[in-house]
Amino acid sequence: MLYKPRLDGLRCIAILMVLLGHFLYFFAGTNSGIYGVNLFFVLSGFLITSILLSDKSATFGQAYKKFIARRALRIFPVYYLIILFYILVSAQGIKEDWPYLISYTYNFHVSGINDWEHHLYSPYWSLSVEEQFYLFFPFVVLLLNKYPKTQITIFFFFVSLAISERIFRFTHVHHYVNLLTNMYALTTGAIGAWCAKHKRLNDWFFNSLIAEINMLVIFFVIFWQGENMIGYIFYPLVNIYFVIKGASFSFKIKPVDKFLLSKWTIFIGRISYGIYLYHIMVKYFFDEYIFQPIWSHIPFAQLGYFSKLQYNETAIKFPFLLLITVLIAAMSYRFIEQPFLKLKDQYFKSEKNQVLSVPVPKN
Repeated sequence: MLYKPRLDGLRCIAILMVLLGHFLYFFAGTNSGIYGVNLFFVLSGFLITSILLSDKSATFGQAYKKFIARRALRIFPVYYLIILFYILVSAQGIKEDWPYLISYTYNFHVSGINDWEHHLYSPYWSLSVEEQFYLFFPFVVLLLNKYPKTQITIFFFFVSLAISERIFRFTHVHHYVNLLTNMYALTTGAIGAWCAKHKRLNDWFFNSLIAEINMLVIFFVIFWQGENMIGYIFYPLVNIYFVIKGASFSFKIKPVDKFLLSKWTIFIGRISYGIYLYHIMVKYFFDEYIFQPIWSHIPFAQLGYFSKLQYNETAIKFPFLLLITVLIAAMSYRFIEQPFLKLKDQYFKSEKNQVLSVPVPKN
């Protein structure tokens, strides 16, 4: 499995959607952040299933150990370092929440808390969802690699279970942070990987300009509606189309394809995990200690026409927040994440020198 640059391009789109939803107030009523997390989930399901389907280890134990170890080296170091930082600075809510954060059960915990979205680590619920998925889903794939029909049947069962939970709410966990409901997006990615592996993709459909335009239209129509059942059903379907296009085909709309293959787009996609981890922290400290002290002393009443800037502070802050977040994430990737990433192939090398990496969202 060779490196697919367009998938990093899609990661860039996913993280930009999250940033728009969290940094710009006029995107708050859209599906921006929700879409970004959904795209991350579909990407994760597709990539880890592709890796697991291609594993050539002699035993299940070897394959599972290698998979979990590689995921841990990718995810844990910078994550636990940030949690430690929040504990040391006594961030709001951390005294009650740290056991759930370090055990990746934060999504279940926040379901019953009203103010959790104001915490600096509020987006980390999606990391808990992904880690829970990583722990159990390899059993389904690896143990049934010799039985592909059973595999795909179970994948569709998980999709049915997820949609049923979203409709009927059998559990008491809110659907937005629920592992079961988010299994729809994650397993849709897995189904796409299975179809690619077993050559069940319709080349005409994925090479069709008309189909590509229709998918983009569906995306834009749903995007402006806010969170609802229509978005829940259609986003994973739209996203798996984009992911398969990025992995095995090219986009017929040339500006789209060019954007996904841009070196800056790929760079942002590659450091998207760090951006996701740091962005709320950056927003809080920048606003608290830099922006508001300066902003509150500007005499807007004396600025004439430019006095209107007083009511557009989020638009003024956005480029600064974006730049600072990217810089911090880039340094984190270079000095914290990369040294651990090198250990993946040193101690837990994948067969055929696999170089696909799994994105970690989210909202």
